[in-house]
Amino acid sequence: MPGGDYSGGYSAMGPLTKDAPYPEAHTIGYLPQAPDSTMARDVAAVTIMAVVPFQKQVEEFDKKLANSLDYDPSRDFPQYLEFQVQRVNVTDLDPDDPIDEKAWEPLPRAPKILEEQAYGNEKEKKVPLFAGAPTEVSDPNYLEPETLTHYAPPFLQRDLWDLLTHPDVPLYTPVLQLTEAGAAAGAAGQDNDAPSIGALMNRPGMGSGMSGDTAGGYGGGRPMMGPRMGGEGGMPGPGGMGGMRPGGAMMSRPGAYGRGGEESAYGYGASQQQYTPPKYKLVRFTDTSVKRGQKYRYRIRLFVSDPNHPAIGINPPSSASLNSDVQKRVKALDDADAKRAAETKKPYRTFWIMSPWSEPSPVAELPSPARVFAVKVKPAAPQKVMINNKPIDVPIAEPTADAYTVVFDDRKVADVPAENEKITRGSVLNFEVKETHVIHPVTKEPVKLEKYNVYSDLVVADIMGGERIPTVDTKSLTTPFTALGEMLVMDAEGRLHVQNEAQDIENIRRFTVVKEDPTKPKQPMDTGDTAGGLNEGTPRGRRGRPGCF
Repeated sequence: MPGGDYSGGYSAMGPLTKDAPYPEAHTIGYLPQAPDSTMARDVAAVTIMAVVPFQKQVEEFDKKLANSLDYDPSRDFPQYLEFQVQRVNVTDLDPDDPIDEKAWEPLPRAPKILEEQAYGNEKEKKVPLFAGAPTEVSDPNYLEPETLTHYAPPFLQRDLWDLLTHPDVPLYTPVLQLTEAGAAAGAAGQDNDAPSIGALMNRPGMGSGMSGDTAGGYGGGRPMMGPRMGGEGGMPGPGGMGGMRPGGAMMSRPGAYGRGGEESAYGYGASQQQYTPPKYKLVRFTDTSVKRGQKYRYRIRLFVSDPNHPAIGINPPSSASLNSDVQKRVKALDDADAKRAAETKKPYRTFWIMSPWSEPSPVAELPSPARVFAVKVKPAAPQKVMINNKPIDVPIAEPTADAYTVVFDDRKVADVPAENEKITRGSVLNFEVKETHVIHPVTKEPVKLEKYNVYSDLVVADIMGGERIPTVDTKSLTTPFTALGEMLVMDAEGRLHVQNEAQDIENIRRFTVVKEDPTKPKQPMDTGDTAGGLNEGTPRGRRGRPGCF
């Protein structure tokens, strides 16, 4: 389950870690806590991230409500309930074309997606899609676990930094974190546009706080979702408490939420602390229903608790304290709720306010499953040609390059690297290698593959660089300096990519299994079906060690 008591380490790396100079090969991506019971899956996914201007909303709430006749700081505060996501397929649209409002399609509701990805369903005997979640690295004050900030997907052998960070959200720094549990919440009716609330966000005094000693905020072990509020039509459901939400940071406001003076639950005058809200709250949502080769745009909207028409169980403000326009709006809501309750024979209450839809996101599409990384460019040996009685170096052959082609094998659910030392201009990177080694995505062990056919459909359009750089001190140099090599590559969709030796070295190390030293005794390598089905000879359906089928 998401979380875990690890702190970035991995206790059973297998033979790959023994004398391995490239730690990137076995630390990149999500590290399963129980590799023996984990299976890799081929899942196409797009993760949407956004920020909510939380500080501005807090200031606006204070500006409008703090001086009212019936002000209640535990109610008159931005309380996020849920968010909705819509998607539109723009594969056949010009980027500048307007999007028809009818083209937007709603995605499944965020709590339902969270359940499918992180928790599964015991009644329906469905296991969660995700075997865990990476440790959060952002400031926990900026996170709303489960309500707005869904868990980052546990992608294997992928750089997770962009899934865990946002340019407007600072990274986590160790500070004093307080914890406090307790929340009262209402539930929504069976309405497709109504939020289904598990708890009223982890706001001050509403169950936020760090859990465990991890630096990300989701804490150790299984996240505590708390009992879901499952009452009918907006009545409080059984339990009624949201539980303590790991990953947040308790925020203190003077005199708010029953935390006043020396009589507070912690006994040290928490009300004396000045509450400074974070500037933003992070929204994260992962869409696993995308298709390869398609382009999408997204938009989101939020549900916020209505302080003037709160959920049942929360004291509403008196009618006399409301503005005349607000009184009319509340009266209209009461009438609509009473009509809905009469039709459905169930209590119903609209206790939320919907934000407008956000602006459409930039176009999102899945990257190509095939990549190439430049290892070394070798310029052609020049020949001296006399021109105007001066010797001029003239290349008489094509330059060559040594590169790693990495393809994703959907049957093995693993990245397969293959080195090719004879690449020239016009080379199509579809070839056969006699032998290559794959880093198992779950166990991180090297798996040997023989006679593997690489189909990337990548074409090398141009090669440059690698020339020797003249130096002043040639005596002390054991290896001459050479210019960085570059390759211009065209993918199967006709897009051009420039690969650079310096920029590609990190990616090369992620997929490289260190070649054995011929002077050292060879260690036996597992090439049978114990590698979890990665090898060609492993029958389908058989599993020894954790597999990719």
